Amino acid sequence: MGTMNSRSAANPFRITKSNDLTDDQIHALWVNFSQPGKVDVLQTPESPMPTVILGGKGSGKTHLMRYHSFGVQRLRFSSAGSEILEGLAADRYLGIYIRCSGLNAEKFGGKGIDEPVWAELFAYYMELWLAQDLLAVMCEIATAGEIDREREEAICREIGLLVHGDALSGCESMGELQARIREMQKSVDYEVNNAILRKAVSVEILATRGTFIFGIPDILQKHIEELKSVIFVYALDEFENFSALQQKYVNTLIRERQFPVTFRVGARRYGIRTYETLSAGEEIHQEAEFEFLKLDERLRGNPNAYQVFARSLIIRRLEAIPGVPVHHRGGVDSREPWLDAQFEIVDSRWNSPYIRTLAAGTIPDERPWLTQLRKQLELGRRNNLAGGLTGSGSLEAVVSKLQCIDSPLLEKVNLLLFYQFWFRRKRLDESAKKINDLCGVFIRTEEKGTYSDTLDHYKSDLLAQIIRESSRKTHYAGIDTFIRMSEGLPRALITILKHVFDWGAFNGEAPFLAGKISLQTQRRGVLEASEWFLKHMRKAGEDGVKLRACIDRLGELFRVNRFANKPTECSLIAFSVNEDDAAVNGEARRLLKIAEDRSFLISVAGGQKERNSKEVTTKYQLNTMLSPRFDLPVARRGAISLRGAEVNAVFDYSQSQEFDALREAWQRKMSAPFFGKQYSREATSTEKPDLFT
Repeated sequence: MGTMNSRSAANPFRITKSNDLTDDQIHALWVNFSQPGKVDVLQTPESPMPTVILGGKGSGKTHLMRYHSFGVQRLRFSSAGSEILEGLAADRYLGIYIRCSGLNAEKFGGKGIDEPVWAELFAYYMELWLAQDLLAVMCEIATAGEIDREREEAICREIGLLVHGDALSGCESMGELQARIREMQKSVDYEVNNAILRKAVSVEILATRGTFIFGIPDILQKHIEELKSVIFVYALDEFENFSALQQKYVNTLIRERQFPVTFRVGARRYGIRTYETLSAGEEIHQEAEFEFLKLDERLRGNPNAYQVFARSLIIRRLEAIPGVPVHHRGGVDSREPWLDAQFEIVDSRWNSPYIRTLAAGTIPDERPWLTQLRKQLELGRRNNLAGGLTGSGSLEAVVSKLQCIDSPLLEKVNLLLFYQFWFRRKRLDESAKKINDLCGVFIRTEEKGTYSDTLDHYKSDLLAQIIRESSRKTHYAGIDTFIRMSEGLPRALITILKHVFDWGAFNGEAPFLAGKISLQTQRRGVLEASEWFLKHMRKAGEDGVKLRACIDRLGELFRVNRFANKPTECSLIAFSVNEDDAAVNGEARRLLKIAEDRSFLISVAGGQKERNSKEVTTKYQLNTMLSPRFDLPVARRGAISLRGAEVNAVFDYSQSQEFDALREAWQRKMSAPFFGKQYSREATSTEKPDLFT
């Protein structure tokens, strides 16, 4: 065990959730994400078009919405030496940020009271809430002396006329108006909180839907010159906390919005319960009445731009560490060598000393994969499945041809090619000689061709096999790997670095200050981050248990493939499914959807073009934050097509026996010497073959 290094600084990645950041930190840690040809709320927060911002947990929705809210706008104005109204006029928008969870929306339901009553009460309550937040901004502007007393009184009088009766009469300042509305809200709170005891509520609704939300901005524009070209943006975050009925109300506001008001609605991928409105159930329509911004898809969709963004995000955090070289601060260069140099990485070249070291503990002739090969060859010979072998001498001659003492990785390439020939029932002596010749040419020239292609495509899998069979642990290392693993979720990246930093300090290292962060430290950090991802992203309750089991099944299948004699695909972390296949049952479809909504599976744009039918099917990739749990790769190459019964075996929790049979079938078809064929009586009666180790 290590000890905490006294040279280590406080972990700059400690805070991973934007809700835990102050406005100052939101401002300081902001990094722009720009993508050629894309113009939306990321670049134009003043756009009047309502926007629904969707993304997985940790995709940056909250950071984006808070950055475009008044709390952070004010900081920018102060830094620039601008007055508030001057800054708002230049920005052309005023952001009012609201967390939907703060509205305690769940209390507006049940308790023996009819749903339409709750709908009206909730709408009224939201009017009061949003009015207070907007008036809080105006209080600050008035307190700063940017609104003269006469104008302030006129505004307050006009706002007072928006409600029935004299509830707001006599208010002469924004502060008085805000306090009066707060009292109105408290009276609603009192009635709602006691409704469960009384089985009734008695609230006098003094404003109709939209009165404050649209009316106050209109009045402010009439009286304040600097606000005449300003869009008032209500940013409603964590929209998934609203019921379907409550979302209908917001959808109605979006549909019936009035200038100068617009909306930004932030929700997790599964968070939109309905697009219906209160207008006879009619739906709001994309492009006509709102636009989507699917944030994590946008970040994943341009890997180069995401690299720039992610590296800049990391540099922003590292600026908090005293002692980080000054000329590396600000990190505008997305490929800054200094950042890469902080991490020890695996040298995966075919002739690297690192790979030779992995197999250094065994006699070359007794490497585990060669020992296994001898057993398989002997078993194949006894069952007439090893053409070209006539006895133990010819068996050893074949093994000798496949050996590459100085390069365990090339030796593994040789075995993979050999298993592929064997699967096609080629003569094994001739196959071994051909592979020996190809290997020799490659060592001398490294020329491009079948051999080099096999090495390139399967290097990651074969290296993982060497590590596993040498009783080592697979490493996940380097900043590029961490960025790739985060899959467009900045919080996932920050969480990886948080755990890596903590383990580095614990192991006596000084992350980002002195020396490289070791492979062991990176592996420990990545494993903890992977476990965090599984725990915090999955759904609570019974569906959460089912989801974890299904993801474990999928990971097991991919692991079977990776460590097989003859993998079906290289770097397999993806599968395709025909969603029109009637054989896929309802429960499997439901769990598939939950897995995608919770970011455990990622839908691959463009789908999969099937080799035989040429049909384009839906393609999913396992989120590579989960790769360390199963020793899987982080780069996607191959994809496997799953038929309906196979999809059910993986994603229908009740089909555990069917899954066990599927896994065993995968193991058999990828293992020599039978490659999926039945055992002979002779073989099974004398010795059960070790088909998968």
